[in-house]
Amino acid sequence: MSDKSRVLAICVALAAAAAALLPFGVEPAAAQSQRRAALIAQFGDGSYVTRCISFSEESITGLELLVRSGLQVSLWGGAVCRIEQEGCDYPATTCFCQCKGSSCQYWSYWHWKDDKWTYAQIGSGDYPVHDGAVEAWLWGDAQAPPVTLSFADICGPSATGPTEGIPSATPTASIQEPSTQNMPLTQYAVFALMAVALAAGFWFVRGRQRE
Repeated sequence: MSDKSRVLAICVALAAAAAALLPFGVEPAAAQSQRRAALIAQFGDGSYVTRCISFSEESITGLELLVRSGLQVSLWGGAVCRIEQEGCDYPATTCFCQCKGSSCQYWSYWHWKDDKWTYAQIGSGDYPVHDGAVEAWLWGDAQAPPVTLSFADICGPSATGPTEGIPSATPTASIQEPSTQNMPLTQYAVFALMAVALAAGFWFVRGRQRE
């Protein structure tokens, strides 16, 4: 085997070895850490349902949290018209069908902050929900806050499932999202090795042709 052929063979072997390492440089979505947030939907008669929603993103919006909960939801843009059987059946009727008189019954949005409920000051489509958050939707006139439940009550290992006042079971919804992370460092290294190997072969051939 000539020197040129030997060097080319080495370069090809290095590039092939680098390519074989590529699958090991990609972190699978299942291996990413899962974040969780708790959700309460409280109806007009005081009953409520809870959900614990998992997500892989750094944060999701309050509206996404509700949609991913698996509850039946009717929306008008970013406004929540109905959850399960409570509310206004948009588009058959207007989203705020019970706000035409002096009283107004609607789905209000709340955050659990500093050991108390806080009425949302921005829309659920713009509010970022992070790991460990407790969010609530309440049907009524929003004059009183939702029922008080902690994150551990809904998502923690000590949670025992249905609580008095919950008309249905409270399963945990698990949402698997595609990986949105940047390319891992090992993958950059593998591509660099491939490029060096191929470049070395190219310049060696050029040098031999000029001799």
